[in-house]
Amino acid sequence: MNSSFGDHANTHILCAPSSFKTGKPNNSQRASIGFPIDAFNLKIGKNMNKRNHLLGGILSSFILSTNVAHAEMKQLSDDAYIHFSNGYSSLVVVGNDGVLVVDPAFTDRARTIKSDISGITDTKVTHVVLTHEHYDHVGGTEVFDGAEIVCHETCQKIFDLDVLGITPKKVTLPFADNLRIDLGGKIVELLHMGAGDGVSTTIVHVPEDKIVATADMSDPFALTRGSFIDDRNYLGVRKILNELSSWNYEHSITGHSDNTDPDALKANAEFVNDLYDAVKAELDAAMTEGGPGAAYQLLGGELQTKVKLPKYESWDGYNEHLSRHVWRMGMSILHGG
Repeated sequence: MNSSFGDHANTHILCAPSSFKTGKPNNSQRASIGFPIDAFNLKIGKNMNKRNHLLGGILSSFILSTNVAHAEMKQLSDDAYIHFSNGYSSLVVVGNDGVLVVDPAFTDRARTIKSDISGITDTKVTHVVLTHEHYDHVGGTEVFDGAEIVCHETCQKIFDLDVLGITPKKVTLPFADNLRIDLGGKIVELLHMGAGDGVSTTIVHVPEDKIVATADMSDPFALTRGSFIDDRNYLGVRKILNELSSWNYEHSITGHSDNTDPDALKANAEFVNDLYDAVKAELDAAMTEGGPGAAYQLLGGELQTKVKLPKYESWDGYNEHLSRHVWRMGMSILHGG
């Protein structure tokens, strides 16, 4: 894919188009993740994925958000960093005229990010980009006073439904298909490729630094806990991950890990393709035998236990959550969402 958005792209602070440069993937190891939830007798082990625990992310984000644990700011390039804390990862990009932050998640975490940025640059945060509409990613924007709140145009109507006061009051810079942001000598491109995890799914791309950032569509070498994928359109996720797998980049940020190895994202794309092939084959057979009725009966019955993907047995969450991923893929294929 050519990362230039062309003559019709929305541009925030007009700049020249840029092309996606090639880069050699690194071989970083899987992230270690922990949560400050001892008070609830809930622990996430060193090598376990964040959402393989039902309450980990929710409790750490909203109930115990005053305790920002395991905060780390890791440099990815001259001008880009990943901030990882409480099971959430945020891309930070520094330009001459502004700083961009992705998915602050909640207020106390946003304050920690802001403090960490102050140790890198005196430049003010000018843009807070939200990768999608889910509330656990979009809190804390108020910490960055005066910054543009950037989200796909579908976000605002979903934020308007918030009854707990978690979301931003207003998306100040909505966009449709794509948006290019010039931070002063540093370009960040946003691309909406359709529904993925939610409907507002946005790819954040820093072409010069060979970085892409997404959220909630993949977990490095792990199956996301089944309870967290009910809003996942697996056909959309498959489309997006396959597209990203064709790009060349050095770092891929996935939302809930400090592992930026692009091979992890590509492995998840392979898993999704294998899942699709296995589930579709079963649904095709049911459709041939008895039409949509038989396919729905299969989806609500034995499909979840029929499909096995032994290639991924070593992945975190395989035994616990594969059946739910099978069902979710089936729903996406048969029901359209």
